[in-house]
Amino acid sequence: VSIGSSILDFESITAEEIRHDGGSYAGRVIQRCGGTGRNHAEAIGRLLDAAAAARASGDAARSGSCSPVTLLSAVGCDANGEHLMRTTAKYADVARVLRSPSAPTATHMSMNQKGNILFGISCFEQILREITPDYIEANQDVLIAADYIFCDANVPVPALSKVLEIATFHKVKVWYEPTELSISSKFLDSAFCSAISVISPNISEFLPILRKLGVDSDETLITSPAALLELIQSLPPLLPHLDILMVTFDVQGSLIITKEIIVKFKVCDCAWGHAHIIPSPQVDEIVSVSGAGD
Repeated sequence: VSIGSSILDFESITAEEIRHDGGSYAGRVIQRCGGTGRNHAEAIGRLLDAAAAARASGDAARSGSCSPVTLLSAVGCDANGEHLMRTTAKYADVARVLRSPSAPTATHMSMNQKGNILFGISCFEQILREITPDYIEANQDVLIAADYIFCDANVPVPALSKVLEIATFHKVKVWYEPTELSISSKFLDSAFCSAISVISPNISEFLPILRKLGVDSDETLITSPAALLELIQSLPPLLPHLDILMVTFDVQGSLIITKEIIVKFKVCDCAWGHAHIIPSPQVDEIVSVSGAGD
């Protein structure tokens, strides 16, 4: 089950220098289905389709129309919502997505210059408020039956806490995606935060989590997985309920601390678990950093 935002993204892309003079610049505008929760539902659905196709051939391969991934999210009763639902239904079960008659579907417009996001404008607070504890409770049967629950930080704290409460009672593991640095630490506001087994922040999102845990660190010194590991080695296990802590550092790679050992990448042991540093994949061109974590 994937819980979180469904957003229709618009990206304006140009290779020209932006002078902020009110002028028009040659480029293109791309529309994509986004939202962290929705993105993960599609990604997992695609992976399951690929795995099924690898085990079968021809007509025997699974078409994806009966995806075992369920999306819990909210969209408006508008054209943007229809497009999101229709596209996502190819990879995930969207029957439980809430359709709001009063709130518009979430949208986001970003300005991309040469692969870098200069700024973005979002409209999604109203629709996210539709994801309530009552909505979560009405769908608790699918949560109870899940192998894993994925939840992004866009989910309001009361609804997130209800997810974690259900997961705690029924012993279902939860993967929490911090999503954005201003909201990354909100899971710590729930009395049931120990239900979370995995968190996957980038370093900008992880530092607010550390600060909320009482660790005042100089972020200018934590510029690599090795530097973060050095800090963590000096700390007691502040998140003992985690099976996996994965902190990404863009081109510097990732620090992953787990209960199990990944022999190829293991660096050392610490109070938090087995520490691994994994290099970033080598790519010729970064098309867009938006959604790359998903």
